[in-house]
Amino acid sequence: MFDSLQVSNVAYVWQSAGGTPKVEELYSYYPGDEYVDWFAYSHFSGGACQTMIDLARKHRKPLFIAEATPMFHEKGVVASELRLSNPQQATRA
Repeated sequence: MFDSLQVSNVAYVWQSAGGTPKVEELYSYYPGDEYVDWFAYSHFSGGACQTMIDLARKHRKPLFIAEATPMFHEKGVVASELRLSNPQQATRA
């Protein structure tokens, strides 16, 4: 659509990792170098970052973290279950 409107000040980002996907799985969604200007990934627990770093390098594309959050796992509580209304958890956050 942007090409048909002659828009040239847009960068296209391929962001396709939030877990620990295999390279083959990621490639099944990759649209191709002609459509991608930047690679990006979600960094929640570190699983896919090296895969995306390797793919960005292979394709000679810049890479950035599209979304992130601090994570921890202590005494059965993971960050996604953190409740700041709980005084014991709030003092550790």
